[in-house]
Amino acid sequence: KRAEHDLLFEANAQGRNARQIVPCDDPCGGDDEASYSPDRRRIAFIRAFGPLADDGSPKECRLAVFDRTSGTVTYLTRDPRCLGRAAFPRWSPDGSMLVYFVDRSDEFGATSTTAVFSIAAKGGKARQLTSWELAGGDADWSPDGKLIVFSTYPLVYFQEAGISNLYTIRSDGSNLHPLTSYKEGETRASHPRWTPDGERIVYVADNGGARELWLVNADGSNPVQI
Repeated sequence: KRAEHDLLFEANAQGRNARQIVPCDDPCGGDDEASYSPDRRRIAFIRAFGPLADDGSPKECRLAVFDRTSGTVTYLTRDPRCLGRAAFPRWSPDGSMLVYFVDRSDEFGATSTTAVFSIAAKGGKARQLTSWELAGGDADWSPDGKLIVFSTYPLVYFQEAGISNLYTIRSDGSNLHPLTSYKEGETRASHPRWTPDGERIVYVADNGGARELWLVNADGSNPVQI
């Protein structure tokens, strides 16, 4: 981090040779939430633009893709005042699509709800996959690209409220299937990620601030703490 800018850096697996990989010059106000494409040639991320408003909020936010070969940035969404901010993009296994969720905020910047969307990595019209009432987020593709797992009321935006459970849907938004069935006041499931073989999902179980890692089968059976 430098001044008011959050910058995207890359380091080797040992944490050495860190270097900035995406230029962020004015009016760029900062980059965040980066994700490599499967071939490592592109990086999806969220970019904020200045100048900042009196309350510190950016002028707008965009979902972007940086091409490491050409050095160009392609913008996929545009969210004035960041009131419909795209968040945490993840690549489809073939690198053609991105899944992300949108944080829909009120005029004061407070999150009102979230929903899962997808969009072609080359740009185009975004597709809403879940309803606003479900408050979905933290989405991830299955290794075969057929399913998307997500959590409800993602902890990063709903730290004090909401029932957080895991669901899968098809990539077209159909066949909503629950994986967990926690109740209000119980464990909250968040940050789901597929195992490489696509057979199970690892997730964070939050128990009033104490967090554990759990595994569940892709059909929702046999949840176990790891």
